[in-house]
Amino acid sequence: GLPGFAVGLINDIGECSGCGSSFAIDAAPEDWLYTKIYEHPERVAGYHRYEHFAAAVEASRTPLKTLAASEDVYYAVDAILRELRTRPGARILEIGSGLGYLVYALAEAGYRAEGWDVSPTAVAAAAQRFGPLFAVRDANLIDATSAGTFDVVIFTSFIEHVRDPVAFVRAAKALLAPGGSIVLTTDNKSYFNPAPVWHTDLPPVHLWWFTESGVTTVAQRNGLDVSFFDFSDYNAERPWERFGPFRLDAPTVEPRLDATGEPLAAIPEAEVRALFPLSRSVVPAVANAVRRTLRPLRGHRPLLGAPRGRRLMLAAHLR
Repeated sequence: GLPGFAVGLINDIGECSGCGSSFAIDAAPEDWLYTKIYEHPERVAGYHRYEHFAAAVEASRTPLKTLAASEDVYYAVDAILRELRTRPGARILEIGSGLGYLVYALAEAGYRAEGWDVSPTAVAAAAQRFGPLFAVRDANLIDATSAGTFDVVIFTSFIEHVRDPVAFVRAAKALLAPGGSIVLTTDNKSYFNPAPVWHTDLPPVHLWWFTESGVTTVAQRNGLDVSFFDFSDYNAERPWERFGPFRLDAPTVEPRLDATGEPLAAIPEAEVRALFPLSRSVVPAVANAVRRTLRPLRGHRPLLGAPRGRRLMLAAHLR
């Protein structure tokens, strides 16, 4: 079996014969793990960067631009919202809002944004930092006051946490106002050929590792069309980012908590960034200058379309 997110947990892994997505067999989310994660997110590998983002957003005059420049997830969300011509004042819901920095950034950009999370610990931390934009809510439990009210529903790195993604997207769709859209991100198994055993957080935190075909299937079963974000421009701006090689015969990630739920060792985000100070300042500036010069020569590349530019993370727009 596959090791779990905490030491001592073991999970069996299956693969969908139709779409190729991987999933944890007979696993379900465990609330105590999220409580432990959000008690000290800065100490949990993989989650410590969220604390960094929260601090950066809190200190920024343009929080959404700061996020978009920080990671591919938020670069894609910002670009998709602009491509959808989402107007200031639009109602946006983030499901799985965590520490709250994306909701705050959207609110500061002029949207009527709110966040839902099932973790009281996360919601309390987000509200203390960013104000009363958050609620402890399960998106699968829709009431009459929420149905049909949001112009955009966002879930970043969240759909892989849910046991039944088809039912979850159905519930999210019910929250949309007429003409509304879903924007999602998740780790992308289609990046690999062939793929490792598992390259996302270990179960029962992540229950799914989706392919693009898997996300398409989830959308289609809910009567939704899907467009994948093309990361070609993003990749061109970051030539120093290379992924792999990865072992194919074992998971590429390790448990993040010990058997008692205490975080195992993590490298603080500030230390990681300090390793390559020039690559994160000079190289992007040069790449952007070259890109601006060459863009008129190669024509406009649409933001949404076939996934020509892949990353370890996919972003998609469903409507």
